[in-house]
Amino acid sequence: MHPFAVVCSFQNDTMSMAYVLGKLPTDIMVYTEKDNVLSVRKVSGGVPCSDTQIGKYSYEIKNDQLFLTKIEDACAARGGADISQVFIRMK
Repeated sequence: MHPFAVVCSFQNDTMSMAYVLGKLPTDIMVYTEKDNVLSVRKVSGGVPCSDTQIGKYSYEIKNDQLFLTKIEDACAARGGADISQVFIRMK
């Protein structure tokens, strides 16, 4: 697993993931959510995932913090990211 720093922005069905160090273009993904499972699929960006590789992550939100746990991810680059740290909501 590789640590990373990102800023995620969620819209109705689209999520952008900007990389703080700026070494990759921002990833744009479509997502669906059901029963606290987030399914994501890349539309464009820098992470080498195809637009057919789906990632599934369970999530929990507590006190403006997002906790993610990988269920499965067909994209090795995205699935290998270290998501063990908490995502903190920016206001």
